Amino acid sequence: MIALDLDGTALLSDHAHISRRLRRTLQRAVARGIRVVPVTGRIYSVLPKDVTSVPGIEYAVTSYGAVIYALKERRTLFSACIPRQDAEWILRLARRESCYVEAWSRGRIFVPDDQFRRIETLPFSPLHSDVLRKIGTAAGGSADFWAKHGEAVEKINFPLLPPAQKATILGKLAQCPRLFFVPMQSGFEIVRAGATKADGLANFCRLLQQKGVSIGMRNILAIGDSEGDAEMIRKAGIGVAMGNASRALKKLADAVTLDNERDGAAAAIERYALSGCA
Repeated sequence: MIALDLDGTALLSDHAHISRRLRRTLQRAVARGIRVVPVTGRIYSVLPKDVTSVPGIEYAVTSYGAVIYALKERRTLFSACIPRQDAEWILRLARRESCYVEAWSRGRIFVPDDQFRRIETLPFSPLHSDVLRKIGTAAGGSADFWAKHGEAVEKINFPLLPPAQKATILGKLAQCPRLFFVPMQSGFEIVRAGATKADGLANFCRLLQQKGVSIGMRNILAIGDSEGDAEMIRKAGIGVAMGNASRALKKLADAVTLDNERDGAAAAIERYALSGCA
């Protein structure tokens, strides 16, 4: 199996397209009976068509490892959402600290009403702004939100935190062992403990086992570029860091390839999955 991160790895810097070489390489892998699985922090509703349209890509591990999604059937096969009491606690803390927060659930990004009204004025990256325009939703009243989505919060995102406030909030949240934190450049994201990308891949392997397909972590080539990829890079049979990855991830990986603008993912697949294939 090939576990392929998207942004900064498979995707070019426009965050929407893959190169012709990578498309051909993925098609070769599929033709050889290798499963190709996008493994991403994105929610399933904003997976790029340039990836999901590759013939043979049938499943994706999304929201880090919180959701396993069947692309053709358009349905969730597995989910490991944040426990409701923890999600409520996190969102109450965000309100007390007066900081912007998002709850990702069922293909939407829910933002408290007062914050949603000022989204256009906030300094998001172009990619995040585009995603919010597509699937951003005002959360409505708290009671209404929890009635509809309380058991299905896949990820909570704090994308805009000054360093001091980031340290304060992380210090409070770190008291909860049921949570896992993914650091970002200007904030962090939260998933349930046991919902890392490595956990998502392990759960996907178990789903395949139920269908009579035996693939273990040792049979996986994992490719990524960020700290959110660290666990799957470490636990995969072969873990490859992109040339644009952090120094820490490169040190952790078995190998380092070229960056995402120079077909690093394609080069890694050709070398470690297709080498010797006609």
